[in-house]
Amino acid sequence: VTQGLWHHMMGGAEPECLNCPKTMVSWNDAVDFANRLSEFEGLEPCVVEGDFIGLQCEGYRLPTEAEWEYAAKAGTEQLFAGANSPVSVAVFEWNSGGTVERVAQRKSNQWGLYDMSGNVFEWCLDDFVEEPVRRMDPLYQTDSQLKVGRGGGFRSKEEAIRSTSRSSASMDIRQDFIGFRLVRTTLP
Repeated sequence: VTQGLWHHMMGGAEPECLNCPKTMVSWNDAVDFANRLSEFEGLEPCVVEGDFIGLQCEGYRLPTEAEWEYAAKAGTEQLFAGANSPVSVAVFEWNSGGTVERVAQRKSNQWGLYDMSGNVFEWCLDDFVEEPVRRMDPLYQTDSQLKVGRGGGFRSKEEAIRSTSRSSASMDIRQDFIGFRLVRTTLP
């Protein structure tokens, strides 16, 4: 989600970089944005009165951790989203200059998805647990205030931006290296 799209939906001050990822957004902010975008497009929101209504909702939502990793790997076993070396696909500590970069400036992965390795850490729907449970229903929910983040960011070391790397943050935190992307479930 770019600063431009955020501004269009949420208002506020005109962003300096319309095509940069929206940062300084908590997990709750991201969920609120997903609901507003869903309602704007006439779709059923995925969180109603604070309760997640399920993966089969019609509207936009954060990806589950399993969905995020599946999309980042794009059917490959590459270490990073789109390559085995991060240089061509990721903005990270080594090449960022200490700042976030406009979206889609590096090479995409095999499915045409950009910035899944580096640039900004991306919120996932799941609560964080040390050892995630892998099962058919990939969503993991507890009463934790820690949420999963994937992809690393512009300050991250190379190991943290791998497609399989995981991190966590308090759902209330807002930082200049935290952003998000949205998904929708395809319904029959």
